[in-house]
Amino acid sequence: MPRAAMRILLVAVVLGSLASCADDGVRHTPDAIPGGDAAVVDAPVDAALAPALLSGSPGATAFGDVVLGQATAKVTYTISNDGEQTSGTIGVLLDSTTSGFAISDNHCSGVALAPHETCTFAVSFQPAVAGLAMTTVHAGASPGGDVARDLTGTGLQPGAIDIIEASHNYLSLAVDAQPATHTFVVKNTGQVPTGVPAPAITGTVSSFSIASTTCTAALAPMATCSVVVRFDPPTVGMKPGSLVVTASPGGSDSATLAGTGFAHVAVPKGGTGGGGTVTSNVTGIDCGSSCAADFTTTPVVLTAVPTTGSTFAGWTGDCSGTVTCSLDLTAGKAVTATFNVQMFTLTTATTGTGSGTVTGAGTYPYNTPVTVTASPASDSTFTGFSGACTGMGPCTVTMTQARSVTAGFDLIPETLTVTTAAPGGTITSAPAGISCTAATCAHDFGYGKQVVLTATPDPGYKLAVWAGDCSGTPLTSACTVTMDQARSVTVRFAPQSYTFTLSILGDYPGTVTVNGTAYTANTSFAVSYGQTLNMTASTNGLFWTWGGACASQGNNPSCSLTVDGDTNVSATFHNTTYRYILKAITQTPNGFSFQVTYPPNATSSAECTSAQPPGQSCFGSLPAGTVVMLKAHLPPVTAFQPVWNNLPTWTGCDSVSADQLTCTIQLFSPPTITVTGDVRAGP
Repeated sequence: MPRAAMRILLVAVVLGSLASCADDGVRHTPDAIPGGDAAVVDAPVDAALAPALLSGSPGATAFGDVVLGQATAKVTYTISNDGEQTSGTIGVLLDSTTSGFAISDNHCSGVALAPHETCTFAVSFQPAVAGLAMTTVHAGASPGGDVARDLTGTGLQPGAIDIIEASHNYLSLAVDAQPATHTFVVKNTGQVPTGVPAPAITGTVSSFSIASTTCTAALAPMATCSVVVRFDPPTVGMKPGSLVVTASPGGSDSATLAGTGFAHVAVPKGGTGGGGTVTSNVTGIDCGSSCAADFTTTPVVLTAVPTTGSTFAGWTGDCSGTVTCSLDLTAGKAVTATFNVQMFTLTTATTGTGSGTVTGAGTYPYNTPVTVTASPASDSTFTGFSGACTGMGPCTVTMTQARSVTAGFDLIPETLTVTTAAPGGTITSAPAGISCTAATCAHDFGYGKQVVLTATPDPGYKLAVWAGDCSGTPLTSACTVTMDQARSVTVRFAPQSYTFTLSILGDYPGTVTVNGTAYTANTSFAVSYGQTLNMTASTNGLFWTWGGACASQGNNPSCSLTVDGDTNVSATFHNTTYRYILKAITQTPNGFSFQVTYPPNATSSAECTSAQPPGQSCFGSLPAGTVVMLKAHLPPVTAFQPVWNNLPTWTGCDSVSADQLTCTIQLFSPPTITVTGDVRAGP
């Protein structure tokens, strides 16, 4: 404000004021304040007294450099009335109220100073903007005048931490790669020093870290330091974070950090000629065409699918087994998927009576064409393929699965002719083919085959001749011919000759007539198989029985039979009666006699008592064929009780009973029976 205008304002204030000077902050002094500025008063004054005149101290104030937002210490101004008259009401004003200067502790405004009184007010500087600030503070009254003081100060920007780069993206980094670093520049953008900058990481602290820093001391205005931030992701995925640098004073600033951890997965394929695809559950591996990829998620699951004709043999490397492969991507992974070509077996076989060779058997990869050939042996002929091949020509088998081929070989046929010169038996062969009973038989056998011919005569016949290709074969053996050419064999059977033997037995002469011829003694002669023999024994009452082949006829004087082998027949002739002798002998000299009951004739029995040697002979006469039982027993009871001293022993018996007391004979001759034993007195 122009000084003249200020004066007019102060006069108006003084003239308008009706109040007296207040006691608060006003000091009354009789003398004027030396050095104060005299106030210019245009109003009339008492000519006898000096007019009011305001003065002030100190003079102009330079507050110097002040940080924005901070306030200086207060500077106190003292206003004095150096006149002899009371001043008008004082007003304290600033030319500019926006420059950061402020009035406080104002004890002057609204006060009229009596002569030589003082008042005070304070001025401070708190800049709101940077740069030089100037204004004037006025303390004026009318009357009294205007006291003006120039105020200056400079606003300074405070120390401020500024990370020059607001963000940094490390992009993608393998989790097992060397860490990536980035240098951030930190600047003090203020006009005063900051405190020591302290860098720190927030967010994904496991992935970001402070690698190094030069921010180890306070930053001067506009000075810089640097912070190196390391990105080292331990796992895959996006990793958000922040770099925060803080200083006191200086505040803080942050820079956004970003990066993505990935793991490299490589899937080479191995194996023996096989094929297949490997795919991942998330986009990346499709091998096929893409057999390696970087992944930012975990786990990654790999699936192997063999192509047709291949098998999946399993995983090696960072996976094992034959099912899916699950990878926890804490590092790069390498997995080999092994695909092997499927192998199929071609088997060959032969059939038929002949022999030969078949090529092509073996184990082959899927879809391999294999040529199969058949070559017959010199004695055989090829009859065709069966199984995976058919027909007679060369065969190619494509091995898309296990295959089997059979080649047929038959022996080259040679004819065997068998002629039977006369009936009487059967010729058969092994192997089968010939079964010949008459005339001529023929059959084809494989080349080189050994054929065994067996001659089986009919009943009453015998093999008489092997001839042709069987010449020299014993009649008791089969004949073996080798069919390396056509063969011819002749066989002849002849009727079988047997011996008939007739025996005439007994102790009486007899006659047997055979087919009209009478025989009185033993005889034998040849007969033929199937021949009938009619026999008759003389019936003069002395024929006893038939034996041998006619035994079933008993004492029937006639017998007929048919010869089927060597034949024996006997005819027995006996007298009508036979006389036998029974000799009973007492065994020891001092032994007692025993008795034997015997039949002397057909109608009575008698007792034969033993005697000392040569013993007692007793006689009997009975019809031929009579069964006689001779029974030894103790003598009748006398003065002593007889017991056996030696049990009887017999000779000449047909049989003896178990208790040695009975002898049995059948009379077909005049026998002598001896019995020896003795008796003693009982206890």
